[in-house]
Amino acid sequence: MLLTTSNSSIIKKICSHQESHTNGVIPCGNDQHNLLEPIIIEGKHLTLEQLVQIVRNHRNVELSDDADICNRMEKSVAIIADVVNASQPLYGVTSLFGGLGNRLVCSELAEELQNNLIDVAALLLDLTDGSKMMYDALDGKLTKRSVEALIQDRYSLRCCPQFLGPMVETMHDIARIIEIEMNSANDNPLIDTDTGKVYCGGNFLGEHVAIAMDRLRQTVGLLAKHLDVQIAQLVTPEFSNGLSGCLVGNRARQVNIGVKALQLTGNSIMPYLLFLGTSMADKFPTHAEQYNQNINSMGHMSACLARQSIVVLAQHISICLLICVQALDLRANLIQEEQTGYDARPLLSDKSRQLYEAIRSVINVPISKERPYIWDDGEYAYDEQIASITAALTINQNSQLHKALKSTIDWLRSKRYSDQTPSK
Repeated sequence: MLLTTSNSSIIKKICSHQESHTNGVIPCGNDQHNLLEPIIIEGKHLTLEQLVQIVRNHRNVELSDDADICNRMEKSVAIIADVVNASQPLYGVTSLFGGLGNRLVCSELAEELQNNLIDVAALLLDLTDGSKMMYDALDGKLTKRSVEALIQDRYSLRCCPQFLGPMVETMHDIARIIEIEMNSANDNPLIDTDTGKVYCGGNFLGEHVAIAMDRLRQTVGLLAKHLDVQIAQLVTPEFSNGLSGCLVGNRARQVNIGVKALQLTGNSIMPYLLFLGTSMADKFPTHAEQYNQNINSMGHMSACLARQSIVVLAQHISICLLICVQALDLRANLIQEEQTGYDARPLLSDKSRQLYEAIRSVINVPISKERPYIWDDGEYAYDEQIASITAALTINQNSQLHKALKSTIDWLRSKRYSDQTPSK
């Protein structure tokens, strides 16, 4: 909620529901909450404890008169007022501050954002820095690249930091949990060799592993669904900004399906990954071993399903990479002023170019100005290309593809303990 000091007094009255009562008698019911001291919103945000008090005890809320907070509110309202006065649609304030937080927002305000969101936004900007295929909206003026174009991209593009940020944080948390479990005692019983004492506990129960692997599979499913949505927009002329339907290369040929077969394969994989994302930790029997094992962690089964999910996700990503290479080739040919033909390299950011070249190298299809990756149906055995890319992603760390992704992989690892000291 954005407020100015001029209307803060009005908001205070609305929030506090002040009423006059005769002879100090307050009617029973909801009005009794007026006996409680109001909660003053100050600092950067409401605390969880304050929120509980507001909901549970119907506590009143008042705004702080702190000059710094009021000043920031006034600045925010001024930005919104400028947009409204210019008759521009008022969309996505959260996306603006989130997706571009590290570039556009002062460090003081950026501290209020989720750290993982800021990190992902910074990574995306770094990966696309220097690209001539992207429309630069970092000036924040809500201008458009063309009359037909949207002022803002659809959610799957515009909300990438907000969508991917929690997943990065989840994976870091899972890694922390598994690290602790790997280095923990799980004997049954535990024996103190110094004293000879025996402790019958339950350190064998892998509930942490079960729930962590459930979360990992759910995250994998969300990543696959996000990719599936992106590809769907890429192959559909109504949403692809001029690319051919199904990214067909040779339009002169009467029958050509482009990347349709690749997309349909990805469409089939995505629901499977979502299914694998269902929980396993709650599927234990309650009567095993004459009710001795009346709870169980299902940790082993959850981990086995997680391994299966990751293997399938690698295949899904490989399919998406092949489709993206075709899209880049076709986009390059549409940007006539650069005269690059179907060779997208001069138009890409440095890191995107490395990935683009690596994929073409792995599938052994040279980059050419004269034709895109796929020209006519039946040119390649896609299953072999998918297998090659999957192996380069997951097995061969010396591959050109793995090296092209190394900076991103290193970044993910470096952020694991950026906000906390690892347990010793």
